[in-house]
Amino acid sequence: MNKFRIVISLFVLIIGFINPLSAQSLEGRIVDQNENPILGSLVLIKETYQGVACNENGEFQINLYPGTYTVDFRSLGYKTQTKKITIQEGEVRTEFLELEENPIVLEEVVVIGKEDPAYEIIRQAIKKAPYHQNIIKEYVAECYIKGNLELTKISKIVDQMVNIDGARPSDFKNQLFVQESFSEIKYQAPDQYDQTVKAFSSTIPDNFNPKHVIPLAISSLYLPRFNIHISPLNPKAFTYYRFQYEGYTEENKEVVNKIKVIPKMNDPELLEGYLYIADESWDIRHADLQSNVLGIKQHVNINYDKLGDIAYMPTTFSNKMQGNVLGTQGYFNYYASIKYLDFTKNDSIDYDQKRSIVITPQNLKKSLEIKVDDFYRISSDSLATRRDSLFWKDIRNTPLSLPEEHSYETRDSIQHHFDQVRDNPKNANFKPIDLIFGGRIGGDSTFVTFTHGGIPGILRDYNFVDGYGLGYKFSLSKKMKAKNKLTLTPEIYYTTERNSWVWKTDIEYTYSPLRLGKVIFSAGNSTTDYNPVGVNRQDNAMSSYLWGQNKSMFYRNKFAQITNHIDLTHALQLSTQMKWSKRSTLHNNRIFSIFGAERKAKANFEDSSYPDLLSYTLRLQYTPKYYYAILGGQKRYIYASYPTFGISYSEGFSSLGKSNSRFRKIEGTIEHELKTDLFSTLTYKVNGGTFIGNKNRMNFADYKHFDASGDYILIAKSPLNSLMLIDPYIASTNRYWLYSHINYRSKYILLTRIPFLQGKFLNEAVHLKYLFTPNRRNYIEVGYTIDILKALSVGAHWGFNNFQSDNFNAKVTIDFNFFKSFK
Repeated sequence: MNKFRIVISLFVLIIGFINPLSAQSLEGRIVDQNENPILGSLVLIKETYQGVACNENGEFQINLYPGTYTVDFRSLGYKTQTKKITIQEGEVRTEFLELEENPIVLEEVVVIGKEDPAYEIIRQAIKKAPYHQNIIKEYVAECYIKGNLELTKISKIVDQMVNIDGARPSDFKNQLFVQESFSEIKYQAPDQYDQTVKAFSSTIPDNFNPKHVIPLAISSLYLPRFNIHISPLNPKAFTYYRFQYEGYTEENKEVVNKIKVIPKMNDPELLEGYLYIADESWDIRHADLQSNVLGIKQHVNINYDKLGDIAYMPTTFSNKMQGNVLGTQGYFNYYASIKYLDFTKNDSIDYDQKRSIVITPQNLKKSLEIKVDDFYRISSDSLATRRDSLFWKDIRNTPLSLPEEHSYETRDSIQHHFDQVRDNPKNANFKPIDLIFGGRIGGDSTFVTFTHGGIPGILRDYNFVDGYGLGYKFSLSKKMKAKNKLTLTPEIYYTTERNSWVWKTDIEYTYSPLRLGKVIFSAGNSTTDYNPVGVNRQDNAMSSYLWGQNKSMFYRNKFAQITNHIDLTHALQLSTQMKWSKRSTLHNNRIFSIFGAERKAKANFEDSSYPDLLSYTLRLQYTPKYYYAILGGQKRYIYASYPTFGISYSEGFSSLGKSNSRFRKIEGTIEHELKTDLFSTLTYKVNGGTFIGNKNRMNFADYKHFDASGDYILIAKSPLNSLMLIDPYIASTNRYWLYSHINYRSKYILLTRIPFLQGKFLNEAVHLKYLFTPNRRNYIEVGYTIDILKALSVGAHWGFNNFQSDNFNAKVTIDFNFFKSFK
């Protein structure tokens, strides 16, 4: 799949959510009493369990076998017209329907305890939602799907940012693209869909593969989530929504209640609009809902019809999307018409009206592997792309508009233009601007990949020991066999104050991607922090250069090490490491800051005892019931319902010399992240350990150190994991320790409940951290932060030493690991 199809597929998948072949047809138009087309109107054929959505002009066309049919012509807010229509062989029957408005009846209702009647209706619908979701055991359906997409305005910034195989979005401005498909869908409870594409046609460039069809929207309002949204029938719906009763209407002698859905917060995960729910059966008859996600407004309309005497199921679905993102505007419309050919009731499910409970067989997932094919499989008929215009005329339910017809007429010229732009030699993967900002030549599909850091990568660091570090770092990856990969990452820098070179090289070989097997060899002669998880190098460089405050303490480190990671069995990971190191002390060579605050500078820490190291480390980590997926031939863990348990043992031994550091260290860790509700997560970590035996033959670099940031105001750290106020070395120990943290992070805690801050991708977090070492007993930090996608956060933190107030500070943090995840 090329980049253009990926962009289209991602855009289509935001919404997630269909005719017999004959020469006879029923076609026509549905309008109101002023002869204006009624948006969202539809046609239902009772005998064939078929729904057909009308287009923007209210037009429809249905191919039927000869016979007599009961046909409903309907739309929300209008009285349904039901007709008995007989279709003769070869006949094209035309109907022009004027629907009369059907005002919702809002009679005086009895309010008990000042509760709106809508709440009891929704309460009953939530109770019975699992029943409606599972009552159909299996079905076979035909579906016609049509989608159209057009970019109406392209901003300069988006036009420069987006490159689709050499083509720019502006190359396709005001060009309507259409995709149509006719498929057979087979469903088996609880969640297996098989779609066989019988016919496929598209005007999207390079969109020739029927397997890239817009899928049937399988999300259900009866599930806790409807696509990316929280369903109004979620078991915790009253936490996220308010409901308002707006009256009722009668359909087939049944009372259907109109319920207004009102989100409590202006959040992109919440919907607003209307649900139409039937009395007594408490099922959905219509849904008219809207959302706004990242500047993309969606309007979803779903109509349900009864399958025999079993259940009401969706028969038509439409989704209209309009977007304005970074000044680029466009729209996407999606229509689906469904005809149920066969269906079976799930006899193993029942609903106890008195106890209001659902009895279902337990659905346990046997495998921990998450596969797309576990839920939705798409295959195609060999003739799918060869269907002629007569075939499409027979099966097309929603007539083509004039712009859509023009899109088909110009399809070949658009494809030709795309081929020319894409094959133009000037559109190379490498761009001159990459020399400035860094870039990559090659990618996942290429044999060799080269990555470099551009001009920012030339200046590595600044500190009082080395001065400026000037040099370069790059990486070169080469595929070995089908899935294995060798990556070489060298870096070399000249230190202006020590007048020496520092360097490091990593060689990583991925040898068993399905078991996460990789071996890493590293060697170098570098300037290393005594606390490798302490102050970020960029933080220390900025503070030293501007204010003359240096928090990091360095030593010279000549080293070589080899590390191996492998899954012994599923989710049981073993890491082994052998390391040799020769360390020597360093001192400040030049203290300089722009604002002349050199008096705040600290002398570099020096520890010359036991400078040599020969050590090994063994680490085991296990996570019960860890779900995973195979992506690009590599195993990737996704999520787990249980904590991760880890234990490690490290030993430094002195068999090769008297100056070798000697120690034995054992530690254990328990950590987990779990969702407490749909907006919130709770993460915790407990880490403890001890050094065993003689502790007098150690270098300070071999102590247990902690992730501590010092008292900087602006730091490149995450407040979720780091101690925000403590000095990075004060708690370091060669004896024993216990560290733990708990973070509660949610979209809505305090400030984000203010209306103008809602829906801005902000999150709040409350932090509690505890540390106990011989050097820092009962140290506690309490904090509050507000962040944007974990990348940038602002907050306040309080420190307590032995339960007495010790420090307070405000922090601005930038988590660079967040940005690395996009590389």
